[in-house]
Amino acid sequence: MDLRRHVSPDYPVLLFRPPYGELDLRPAFPEFGGSGALAGGVLGVQVCRPRVDLYALRAFLRDLIHRRPEVPVVVLLQMPPEEAVLAAARLAALRCRAVIRLGPELPTILREVLTDPATLGRDVVDWLRLRSIRPSPNQADLLERIFTDAPNHSELATLLGDQHISPSSARARLRKRGLPPPSRWLQAARAIHAALRIQARPEASVTAIALQLGFTDHSALVHLLRRSLGVSVRQIRGTLGWEWLLDRWLRSNRVIPR
Repeated sequence: MDLRRHVSPDYPVLLFRPPYGELDLRPAFPEFGGSGALAGGVLGVQVCRPRVDLYALRAFLRDLIHRRPEVPVVVLLQMPPEEAVLAAARLAALRCRAVIRLGPELPTILREVLTDPATLGRDVVDWLRLRSIRPSPNQADLLERIFTDAPNHSELATLLGDQHISPSSARARLRKRGLPPPSRWLQAARAIHAALRIQARPEASVTAIALQLGFTDHSALVHLLRRSLGVSVRQIRGTLGWEWLLDRWLRSNRVIPR
């Protein structure tokens, strides 16, 4: 991979690794490695001026996310607070997970932002499009609804019933694109919501989180994570972001971008 495609004088790229307390600028950065090499990492694109070329920055971010879709990408503002307010307002529409000012509070803000499931459904659909997996409007609407409503439904029929969609219709809708059936997406969505809760509260017990999410006990949650995402609670705790988890799921389900 060509380093020049990822690092420029205008937008240096910083790598964060758990526990996200320090910037990791090792020379190994250009050697990203294969898929999974950056699992749990966060890439930050550094902006030092409030006035930036939005078109160029948007293109740079899109290229970076497209090349490393398993890593959350944020914009980091290194400038005085008053300038950062202006810059954040201008950059709010960029396709990245967050625009954050560099400072001692960064690890806390990263955790809050990257574990918030409020826009997970929409974010997942946008992310799939960046992966060149471009669902039709009907397919995108179904997937967005699954990832949004997953915490409230353990059964596909009840989730689809709220949308007046039959399971057979939902299966046919996704089959046209060669995508896994909706039941498998639902299990992945439930597992990712659980993973985000574990990331947000790394000090909490698995049992407490499982009960809060409606599981019968901690073993049911652990089993779902292992069966759907192929990870343990230990692997999730202390990391940030759902991208690396969904990337694993896509690969294990042989969803090949076309």
